[in-house]
Amino acid sequence: MAKPRILVVDDEEPIRQAVCRWFGLKGFDTDAATDGQNALEKCAQATYDVITMDIEMPGMGGAETIPILKEKFPEVKILVLTGYAGNSKETWRAHVDGVFRKPLSLKNLEAEIRLLLDKTNG
Repeated sequence: MAKPRILVVDDEEPIRQAVCRWFGLKGFDTDAATDGQNALEKCAQATYDVITMDIEMPGMGGAETIPILKEKFPEVKILVLTGYAGNSKETWRAHVDGVFRKPLSLKNLEAEIRLLLDKTNG
């Protein structure tokens, strides 16, 4: 079985590095993007099982990117990692598989991603 592929989209380099390092050690194939536009470019070149997405980023943010990703790649699972409080009526929420608040627990994030992958694969 191939390693699960995860794309980490966040403008904060320490968060990108920490999430990629954690999942790399846990047997995932990881990649990173700095904003929504970069994520769309990477998704056009590779297939991902899961995308973690920040909402507030310079340039193209997560709120704008998520509906586009789901339209182009409906099978991908998207988990939002954000420090942004927002509200429950935001349109992007209908397109995601979960929301995690920063600071986040990588252990809890991993458990949620594994559950999503198990549902998809099985």
